[in-house]
Amino acid sequence: MTASAAHAGEQTADVIANLVRMTESLRTENEQLKGALTSRVAIEQAKGMLAERLAIGPEDAFILLRRSARSSRVKLHDLAAAVIASRETPPEIRVVLERWEQRLDPSAFATSVDPRQT
Repeated sequence: MTASAAHAGEQTADVIANLVRMTESLRTENEQLKGALTSRVAIEQAKGMLAERLAIGPEDAFILLRRSARSSRVKLHDLAAAVIASRETPPEIRVVLERWEQRLDPSAFATSVDPRQT
């Protein structure tokens, strides 16, 4: 084998190694994006369900969902899944609603619903 043929073989191997690394990186990124999209869809569904259940706006529903997840140290998408899975409002959310009820004027929401009735 000549020196130029050996060099060409090394270059080809380098190109293939780079392509394999890029492919793996893209696969990882694709999986992460799929997970993020799935999580976002669940959060949007839960937000809509809470807005309907509690007769509040979607922005308030998201704030409630996010604050409930943070205060109970639950991942946002896990709490969203719990909202979707049950007709009853999860206890993590009811606790935050009760705190808000004690601190805020009920007119803080567009319309107010007793969380114990949901």
